[in-house]
Amino acid sequence: MASSASRSRARELQELRGIAVKQHLATSQLAKQISSARHTLQLSSYANDLLMHFLHSSPQMLQIASIVNQYITIQSMTATTFLPDVRKVAAGFADSSVRLYNVAQLAASTSTSGAVRAKSNGASEEARGSLAEDAEDDEAAPSGISYLYGHTGPVHSLDFTHDARMLLSASTDGSVRLWSSELGTGLTVFRGHMLPVWDVAASPWGYHWASASADRTARVWATDNLRTLRVMAGHQADVDLVRWHPNCHYLATASSDCSVRLWDVATGACVRIMTGLHTPPTSLAISPDGKLACAGAQDGSIVTWDLGNARRMSTLTGHVGPVWSLAFSLSDGSVLASGGADETVKLWSVAVTGNDGTTAPAGKPGLLHSYNTKSSSVTHVQYSRRNLLLAAGSIVRKPG
Repeated sequence: MASSASRSRARELQELRGIAVKQHLATSQLAKQISSARHTLQLSSYANDLLMHFLHSSPQMLQIASIVNQYITIQSMTATTFLPDVRKVAAGFADSSVRLYNVAQLAASTSTSGAVRAKSNGASEEARGSLAEDAEDDEAAPSGISYLYGHTGPVHSLDFTHDARMLLSASTDGSVRLWSSELGTGLTVFRGHMLPVWDVAASPWGYHWASASADRTARVWATDNLRTLRVMAGHQADVDLVRWHPNCHYLATASSDCSVRLWDVATGACVRIMTGLHTPPTSLAISPDGKLACAGAQDGSIVTWDLGNARRMSTLTGHVGPVWSLAFSLSDGSVLASGGADETVKLWSVAVTGNDGTTAPAGKPGLLHSYNTKSSSVTHVQYSRRNLLLAAGSIVRKPG
């Protein structure tokens, strides 16, 4: 009798949690931005109109039309990250899947496909058909791509651990999953947040990692412990982003309350509060020397603070629309890269630390260069170990 009552109570709690998540997603401005504008793979409006017109032409096709609409939505990419040596790339999707790409194997399979096409051009009809069948078999099971399933909601953030052996993924289902990047399998799942987890970040050293959630908290975890080690509470709205300080003793968070906070990992206490954002933040970065913090916002601005005294140093403007990603150069951190919804990658001059330990502008903070993509909202920028800038985004086909 008691077990039956407990199962009934568990079902009720699960239903209430589902309702709360749906209500939050319906009201959260960041969630709407992510689901509608960020990382979207879509048909051109003309092709989509033709498809929908055909599917709605008869009552029997209405159900198929709804399935197709859902399929187009759930196949959008929602998160990307690179290994520092660019051996592997991970991508998260709105259909709750995570895909792990082995760059070397993909390059090898691409060159093999090219060789097959070259052979088929000079082969007989019969040989050409045999080569085409082999190519179809290869495409059916692409080499170098691992499909990871386990989440039950869109994946919003990914990050590799410092030793590149494991991958962390955060999802709308309120969980963070740990995957083996070597075996391409799931290792464990961490539960503790009651609402969607927007961001996850692995510590630069050791086996700790942090998560940011819509429940207005950031949490610190360890890969060998399923329980939360620290809870950082104090923000008045969703904690959208989380980043580790290079010394691993501090954690920076950015929230929809338009503030950025710095936390002491050992005590969980807030040691800095930085303001100056006029719209919710969409990206966050800390300089390699740990002196500066930068946050990109939905209005296209980038605000820079001195972490020593929480003083706002500059506001960089130039993007049209949200700034989805920020990354400091690995040499001296004097160059900041940004990727935005306006389909551009921009390089900025920011403040650097002098020999006397003081923070001063490197020349005049401002735009150094801007690069346009063909048709991609730039959703992730990252520097490799060789200080090469990498950028990722989904191709959006435009009408005409």
